[in-house]
Amino acid sequence: MIHPGIGRAEARDPVSTIIRSFYNDNDLTGLSVSICKDNHTVTYKHGYANFESKDEITEDSVFRIASVSKLFTTFGILILKEQGKLSVDDLLSNYIRDFPYGDRITIKNMLQHTSGIPDFSACKPFSTNQAKEWKPDELVGLLNQQLNSHPLDFEPGTKAVYSNSNFMLLGVIIETVSGMPFKDFMTQYVVTPLGMKHTGVGSDTKIIPHRVAGYEVRDGKTTNAKFVSVVAPFATGDFMSQPMELAKISKVFTPGVLLNETTINEMSKPVVLKDGTKWIDHADNFNSSFGYCWELIKPKGKEEWIYTKSGGISGFFAYVLYFRSADLTVAISSNAQGNFSLLTLGLKIGEAMGAIR
Repeated sequence: MIHPGIGRAEARDPVSTIIRSFYNDNDLTGLSVSICKDNHTVTYKHGYANFESKDEITEDSVFRIASVSKLFTTFGILILKEQGKLSVDDLLSNYIRDFPYGDRITIKNMLQHTSGIPDFSACKPFSTNQAKEWKPDELVGLLNQQLNSHPLDFEPGTKAVYSNSNFMLLGVIIETVSGMPFKDFMTQYVVTPLGMKHTGVGSDTKIIPHRVAGYEVRDGKTTNAKFVSVVAPFATGDFMSQPMELAKISKVFTPGVLLNETTINEMSKPVVLKDGTKWIDHADNFNSSFGYCWELIKPKGKEEWIYTKSGGISGFFAYVLYFRSADLTVAISSNAQGNFSLLTLGLKIGEAMGAIR
């Protein structure tokens, strides 16, 4: 059986075989993968944008990208740095007055997840009411309450632990420094220069052409995902996009597109803790660290970091991988959540294309 979106020519492509097998093996509702090499992009599409109506995934399908949104927030902060409007060494207290521990935490700490700020997404009532369109000042208020009664999770600069709070606060800083709504700043200074026409802050109510529906896939059973507001996570996860456009995100590594060479190099380096040691997490198959937002991955026995960013929210997974020396970008979106790894798929594609070095 030829599944939706699988043509006969595509079926002879070895990369297509990897993607198709992943789609089939995990009983996914829908999967879209865009691969950009030498400024040429190919998109592989499988399954359904709407499982109930059996509308198929197309190149125009728009997905929630969850925490991949944090990359856009990062670029916004770095653009303001280059405009001379802030420094990554500035204290959080410079921009959000009376924030607990704000005189210990720098913008760089938040970019690298070394701030020690607890994750607001685990705080009540946010954690139990994610259907609400939370406002940024309400999220800051939740953290204020949490930190007024509990200490930081660790002293800033001594560890690296992922926290959504870092990028929510960076979004507030972007609005404060630029004097613009986050959405407008992102559109003008990040999305448009990257040549993205269907990427940006989403909406729960606006009609968005080609928006796909989200699903849960567990033990071969598909159900509608629980509704979670697209705007509630703010600068940590409120973007929607298409893999074909996300594949353009690697343009940020070209000096002059968004950032200069000095900033690009700064953004790309692994975390160095305040005691001067590099923070590296040693897993079974690969080592990992953080750049500025980027999740750096180095398979065991290899020399080069792979620049990645993942995102997951009710009904959706997204992943972007950039193999820098090969100038290969892989952007993946699925409108299903379940027990599967888009990172595994991305690494298999990179390996098949000789990009893991």
